[in-house]
Amino acid sequence: MFELENIEIEIKKGFELKMEAYDKDVASSDILGIANTLSYVALIEDTKEKMHDLDLFLDYKKTGNVKFTTKFIWMEPDPDPNPILNTNCRLILNI
Repeated sequence: MFELENIEIEIKKGFELKMEAYDKDVASSDILGIANTLSYVALIEDTKEKMHDLDLFLDYKKTGNVKFTTKFIWMEPDPDPNPILNTNCRLILNI
């Protein structure tokens, strides 16, 4: 599980969530594949848990698949939010 914080900035810039898979070795990290991007807006439109099933591609060939769930959880800011950064914007991904 991990949290995406301050996604409001990402949304305003029109960015989307990009998932990449790597084979982590001691000396290097080889890319296994990249999934099509997901809209942040679609991930936070409601508080229902959403199941995602994404195919990974490398050089236009399918190299794998990743499945995960997302759920938007509203969290009150602690401490009070910085007026420049809105700490309410978090997305927790369980993979």
